[in-house]
Amino acid sequence: MNGKVAILQFDDRPDDMLGHLAPLVARNASYARARGYSHFFLRGHDNEIPMYWHKVSLIESCLSEFEFVAWFDTDVVVHDLDFSIESLFTGPEMMVFAGDIPVWGIPQPFNAGVFFCRGAAARALMAEWRALYPAHLWRKQEGLWNFKDHVWAGEAYEQGVFIRDLLPRFAGTDGLRILSWRELQSPCPLPESRTLHFTNVFRSNALLYPHIVAGP
Repeated sequence: MNGKVAILQFDDRPDDMLGHLAPLVARNASYARARGYSHFFLRGHDNEIPMYWHKVSLIESCLSEFEFVAWFDTDVVVHDLDFSIESLFTGPEMMVFAGDIPVWGIPQPFNAGVFFCRGAAARALMAEWRALYPAHLWRKQEGLWNFKDHVWAGEAYEQGVFIRDLLPRFAGTDGLRILSWRELQSPCPLPESRTLHFTNVFRSNALLYPHIVAGP
């Protein structure tokens, strides 16, 4: 491992509940090995904050050891095995990401399922993002957080907070590079796809994907 690039994933579900997502994680790990990257698939957490907020502190910590950190939700897979994570950074960017796919009507300009960070500036951004955790919107009862009280990816979630509080400040600057959803977020392989994201109603595509890439 070159100690320069890490792919970071997290899922607190047991192995028998990952189902058809497990081959996606395995493909990401294989891609990392082939390129000399580190791949971390973290499973446990202290449950002191809702699991969706864990990614921010995990990335912040990982950036103390690696120059580049890629975050992949468990339903994200590397499709283009020839692309390098470093090549996504074409200038002084600290973060590279894409918005939602347009099928959602008014898509969010940032999807936190897959994005890429670089350097000390990104680590400082993660620290700022982490500090914005809206504790007043969350409560835990018998070990379970009140996810049902909140609009998905809205103001209680890490994605919604980034869009509301951080994106407006950095949008249009050279600190961010925003790619097409076709490159990072497509739920089916496209010519320009680097990663695929089998989110929501497209989760069943993950079941077919290993057979598609394996060929006849």
